[in-house]
Amino acid sequence: MAASSLAPRRSPGEAATRDGHLLRRWRSGDADAGADLLHAYSAFIERTCRRLGVREDNEVLDIHQDLVLRLLDKLAILPELVQSSFAGYVAWQLRDLVKRRRLAASGRVDASLVPPQLSADHGPGVVAGDAIEQCSQRLPPRERQVFELRYRQGMSTKEVALAIESNENAVAQSVFRLSRRMRACLRLAGFDEFGEEA
Repeated sequence: MAASSLAPRRSPGEAATRDGHLLRRWRSGDADAGADLLHAYSAFIERTCRRLGVREDNEVLDIHQDLVLRLLDKLAILPELVQSSFAGYVAWQLRDLVKRRRLAASGRVDASLVPPQLSADHGPGVVAGDAIEQCSQRLPPRERQVFELRYRQGMSTKEVALAIESNENAVAQSVFRLSRRMRACLRLAGFDEFGEEA
């Protein structure tokens, strides 16, 4: 078990207290609290994906990124959605993401999940990862670089700041701006209910 997976090592009460505190801080604008929470669950997320039958590392990474975007999209109400267990909420979201990817791969995807401007080019197999990729390409160069390092490579805010020779506050602001741009782009792509069951 990776040291970063704090959730399974703590009692349910301790984990719920810690997670609730980090969620409230994240919602109030503390990007590092969000990074700490996601880092604590990174091994749990990977294990859950594997248990759900996801074998390819790239697919696990795509699902992880989709999960992060869902959490960002629901951040304003996330502490209320999570209620008693962040691990349980994350596991439920991962099951939904894996199910949607399988439906998309089989060609049985719900039409409401296919971004209209992508469907003509890519057919019914389009998944959220395709929309995320296209939206990330529309980010300004600096924000795209932060997106790649923060969400694709999983770096902390501090690590991103070192990598791009900036400070943590500037990186946190970039993360806030790019997450707003990504949510807006995904909504325009047809993902209005991105975090919800279809």
